[in-house]
Amino acid sequence: MFRWLKKILEWVGHFETIQAILHTEFFRTLLWPTVMSGVTAWAGLAGHIPLMWILMATALAFMATMQGLLRTSEFMERKNPLNKLKILQVGIGLDLTPMVVPNRQQRRHGQTL
Repeated sequence: MFRWLKKILEWVGHFETIQAILHTEFFRTLLWPTVMSGVTAWAGLAGHIPLMWILMATALAFMATMQGLLRTSEFMERKNPLNKLKILQVGIGLDLTPMVVPNRQQRRHGQTL
């Protein structure tokens, strides 16, 4: 009777497992740029482009993917209010009694007020 529910929950579990694997550090920092470079190389080979241009394009694709991941990570870190500085109180270094500064003649005679 509830065999269909069990199948649905099983597929949801598989989906969550795949999603957790795709969000690991290895996939995010190494596999996605490598896959993008591979796709670029394959497209170049399929289009009969010279090898020099394929190598250059794969390097640029890897670099662009890594930069995109880095800049996205930086943007998300900047938008996150966690661990930011908070101003709790403004302090002003001001004495209530004025400081007496002797003028030049008083300094020459060694006199102070």
